[in-house]
This record gives sequence, C-alpha cells and structure tokens, in this order.
Amino acid sequence: MEQALASAAELSLSPPAGWGLFDGLLTLLYQALSEGDGSTASQFMDSALWRFLWLRVGVALEEGRPHWDCFSHNGLQVFLSLALFLFTREPYRCLPLLANHNADCVLTLARLLTADCFLLKDGACNESTARSPSDSSSSSSSSLSVMTCHLLCFPFALDITEDTVDEILQSYHSCDIVPRLLQLCLLLPLPLLELPLALLCRLLLSDPQYSIPRFIAEAESCSFFSLTTASEEAKIHKRDNNEGSQKKNSKLTNTDDSRSLSQSENRTASSLLASFLQSESLFSSAVELISLLSHAARCSVSPPFPLCFDPALVRLVLNHPDDRIRAATCGLLGNVRPPNYDRPSLLLFQDLIGKLRDQSMQVRRAACRAVGNWVGLIGPNGVPRGVDKEERAKEGGVSNANKENEKAGSRGARTRGTIQGGEAKRKGGRDVTPKMEESVGKKNKGAGFQKIGVLPSNKMKEAGLQNKEDGKGVGHAQNWEELTQGAVPVLLPLLTDSDPVIRQRCCSALGNVGVSGGGGAALLQCDGPRLLLERACTDSRHAVRQAAISALRALSQQEALRQVLVSLDASEKLRTVSQHAPRQRHCHWLISKLRPTASA
Repeated sequence: MEQALASAAELSLSPPAGWGLFDGLLTLLYQALSEGDGSTASQFMDSALWRFLWLRVGVALEEGRPHWDCFSHNGLQVFLSLALFLFTREPYRCLPLLANHNADCVLTLARLLTADCFLLKDGACNESTARSPSDSSSSSSSSLSVMTCHLLCFPFALDITEDTVDEILQSYHSCDIVPRLLQLCLLLPLPLLELPLALLCRLLLSDPQYSIPRFIAEAESCSFFSLTTASEEAKIHKRDNNEGSQKKNSKLTNTDDSRSLSQSENRTASSLLASFLQSESLFSSAVELISLLSHAARCSVSPPFPLCFDPALVRLVLNHPDDRIRAATCGLLGNVRPPNYDRPSLLLFQDLIGKLRDQSMQVRRAACRAVGNWVGLIGPNGVPRGVDKEERAKEGGVSNANKENEKAGSRGARTRGTIQGGEAKRKGGRDVTPKMEESVGKKNKGAGFQKIGVLPSNKMKEAGLQNKEDGKGVGHAQNWEELTQGAVPVLLPLLTDSDPVIRQRCCSALGNVGVSGGGGAALLQCDGPRLLLERACTDSRHAVRQAAISALRALSQQEALRQVLVSLDASEKLRTVSQHAPRQRHCHWLISKLRPTASA
C-alpha cells in the first residue's frame, strides 16, 4: 500500500466519477483495522505507513491546489474516521503525532480544517459530493472540518503533563490553527459552528499569550469585530438559512487564495450572535461565541477590547431565557468598557444591575463582577473616568447625562483599577480576581450585628430603584451617578448570598461604589458600612473577609464613612477578629485608621 501511495504520479488510470485514486485503499484499510483485534491496530500505528499516510493526505491537500483526484471528499472522510478510530483506541500513543511540530500530522489537520472551504469553492468537487449517498445539503461538505476539530480537541480531554501541552500548543501555533478556526466561522453553516468556537475558546484559555494576539489580528483583518446594523443582520441571517438549499453546482469565480476561505465576507460577531438567537438548537453556539470574546477581552492588553455588539442587542441577550447565555453575557460585560457613555450604554448598565437579582447563581456571579468593574469606571465627581468636563452636557433631553465620548468608549482609554480580593489592580486592561480559597474556617459570631432583610421600599425608591416584589427591576436613572447609587440596595442583599464567590465580588463592588460619585451617600443611607463590617468579621470564607476589609479600607478614605465605622467600634471588632487570623497588613492598617483618636 505504501508503494501505491508513493507512486501516484505514475498512475495513468482515471478514478470513477466521484472517487479518488486512494479511496478504495483507505476503505479497505479502515475496514481491516476496525474489524481486527487490538494487536492489528497497534502494529499499524508502529508502522511507517501510518505516518506516511498523513504525509500523503497533506500533500494532496496542498494549499492553493488540492488534488481531489487522489482523495475525494468521501475518501477524506474515511481517512478522518480511521484517525478518530485509532485516537479513540490508543489516545496516548497518538499524542506524539500532535506534539511534534516537525511532523506532518498537525499540518495535515490544518489543511483538512479548511478543506471544506475549497470543496465549497471548487466546482470540480460538486459531482463528487452530489454522488455521495450520505450527502444531505451542506452538512456533508462541512463534516471534514468538524471531524478535524474532534481530533484537535483530543489533547484537552486527556490527563497529560504541562510540557506535553506546551509542545502540542506550539505545534498548533506553527500551523496557524487559531486563524484557520476563525476562518471556518466565516464560512461554515450555522449548525456546525459550535465545535470550532469551543476549540477556539480552549486555545485562547490554554495559551492566551500567543493565541489571543493571533485571534485578534485575524479578526481585525476580516472585520469580525465590526458592528452590524439590524438590516445587515437580517440579510446575513437570511443568507445563512439559505446556505443549505443552494444548488450544489453553483460555481464561484473568485480564485484569490487570500479570500478563498471567506464565503461569508460580511459575517461578523454581531451578525453571528443575532443568527444564533433565532433557533434554540443554536443557543450553545451563542454561549461559545460570547465566551470566546470574553476570554479575548479579559486577557487582551492595551488598548482595551471593544464591545463587538450593539448595546440594544446586548440588552436583548441579557434578558434571554437561557441561563447560560445570560451568564456569558454578564461575563463579557465584566471584561469590557462601556462602548460609549451615552444613553444606550446607560440603559445597558441598568439592565446589568437588574441581573444581580437573577435566579441563576452563575448569572449573579458574573453580573456582580461586571457591575463592580463598571462602577469602578465612575469617578468621584460622578462622571466616567476619561470623559472631559467640557464634554458633559445634556443629551437627548436627559439632564446631567454624559455626552458620548468616542475616545473613552473605544479602544483608546485605560480602565482604572477595581478592588478585587484585597488590592486595587488593573493589569493589561483586565481585573485580577483571586481564586476563592478552599478552606472553610469556623464562623465567628459578632455582637451587635443585624441580619440583612429586604430593604425598605422607601429606600429603594429614593435610590432610584423598585423593590424586588414590584417586579419592575431597576428604575430609570438619569445619569451614571444616579444609577451607581441605585445599585447599592441591589448589591447589599448579596452580602448574605449562599455562594461565597458572589459575596466576595459583592464586597469588591461595594468598595468601588464607595469611591464613586455619590456612592458613599448611598451606602450610608442603606447601612452599607455596618453590613460590610459584618462580612469582614463573621464570614466563614477567608477570601470574602479579605474582600470586605479591602472595601472598608476604600470607604475609610472618606471622612463621613470613616466616622460611621468609628461609631460602630470597627477598630475593636476587627482587632478581635485579626487575633485569630494570619497576620494581615491591610487589616492592621485599617484598625489604626478607624481608631477614635485617628485623624482623617
């Protein structure tokens, strides 16, 4: 068989219509291995034929001029089925093929990733796919990419060393797997995009230092981050739905290799999300897309990552019935700046605050972090940082609203640090949230503390919000300062949430509120200092106590809040707690700051 594969150039016989020269050999080989015992497959993987087969397929798929006469679409499916069979049977024995960047395996897989693109472009393959008994619309012509993604996902499902993972990722990067996966998202039918998007997410998480710059560069080159208007989204959605019903013999005349992988040139992140929301079967793909952008935003460096969706679309997604979509959207908002500081962004922030009451714990987690980060953008004067004083004016009849600031809302401004887990940090345009500690200490019961109940409706209304029982959520605030103040009554009940991550993030968010314009007054009105002090003294989780201490440290910078903490005997209560905890520099500083004799 190896001799037959090597002497392809000498064969003068033409294969039957719809077949490749080596389709029959691959079929016989796959049948023999799948029906044989384990020793047969092991012997084959030890032979030179196994590696030579990867090389032969890769040469046949040489970019720019694939040789469909060697392997037809069906033949490539058989080859990938054979590879999946062996990877499933002996996964650890197959890993060296992926870890060696000098081998031909990953390069062949990279070419197979985009082979569907050529199949859709090349009119010569239409006869082959048309004669395929298993063909049904566009799904068969896209199965090569999906099967290839399954093979590329194998290392992430195995328990392997970090060194092996690094070698595999280096091999993937040398073959441009990340850009190719994004190219697939511009072409493949919507039902087939979930796995490529999920693999992209995994690569960005596994190696953000390399994968994210490559992803962003490729996305910017194809305008993937561009905002799409409603009319454009409707056209693209209609076109995507009609892809499966197009005639298979329609030929495309574009031969430019640099554009041969972009059938859907106008497809953007925004248009994809709008299309995914049209069908319940595509909701998982919507989650993967939002998570992909969230990972890129969290780890990207200056300039800040843009929000790729129109605020109106994000508001729609925030209220989606699927918990996963709402949680992913809140997570994305926690990693980006508001697109602008105009009325649509204000309404988006209002809806985000409303998600603090969501029934889903995952949504509340992500919303609490996002609200805390956005509040951290509000300066002491109640104006978003980066907005010049001269640019503040009435807009659209809204008094004291911030005028749209393109520089602050786009990729040019830096986000000031937000308080997370004890430190005010902002590294590389993203906040750094410490992991929750696993150890659970004994709960210390402090004297003089009251339990948090439902806040009085009069205080809720005074802060610009409606009571939870009203069913109306957050009321209409007129500017960022009012909305930040109105977030306080919604945040405070989360201090006693059953989830420790939510409690920790809530403390951090309240610390940011305290240093924003008007936030201190709202905290005083809702008894925020006392409730934070209770968390700092009695919470069972160390990370929550640390976040509460950091929030109290921020609040103590304002004299009015410091005086309230002094009146609560915060210094003595914190000193008592610190005696039973590891030495905490910030706690001891706060204790000295809150002594009755301490100066402001």
